[in-house]
Amino acid sequence: MIAFYLAAALTLGSVETNASASCAPGVYVVAKDGELIALPLAKADHRKVTGMGGAILLGPFGGNKLKIKTVLAGAAAATKLADARPAFQFCFPVRGAEAGTSSDYVGVTSTVSPRDYRLVRFEQADDQRELTLSSAGGFGGAKEQISKSAVPFQAEEVAPGRYRVTLSRDLPPGQYGFLYALSALVSARQKDVQEQVYDFAVAK
Repeated sequence: MIAFYLAAALTLGSVETNASASCAPGVYVVAKDGELIALPLAKADHRKVTGMGGAILLGPFGGNKLKIKTVLAGAAAATKLADARPAFQFCFPVRGAEAGTSSDYVGVTSTVSPRDYRLVRFEQADDQRELTLSSAGGFGGAKEQISKSAVPFQAEEVAPGRYRVTLSRDLPPGQYGFLYALSALVSARQKDVQEQVYDFAVAK
């Protein structure tokens, strides 16, 4: 797997990009000079269940919880960033107010936005990366757990279908990704594995 080591001079969010320039759909890291460096899109390999034995044997009094995790193949992302607070750009397809019209700013709507994504941190386990989607146990039902691994970010639309994404704090070294397409969070069936991730790592 080829790793791309980006210089520590990646933007901290202060560099203005050319809002009139076009970009292919995807998620990009914004370099200091404004260059857009595409992040690869990975699909989750499978989901796994952990803690089932403890949850069954000890029940709600044991404190053990069954967890559903989504799994990415590979212990680390191919793209490694030296900057702890990179800036990103999201590019989405746009359509005119009427079919066949040109994509000018007025009357154009984007199909999705960064609000449809979650920036999350993955746990490394052997040759894969894992993210807990939900847990069940104790006296309550299944609960969503993604928020515990999520990192807040700010998004600003700079042109039709183009959003500038910045962070309010540094990212500790680790494995990250912009996660999309979550469904059936309490299921481990292969047909429910729809997670897509624009993944990257922050180097030490």
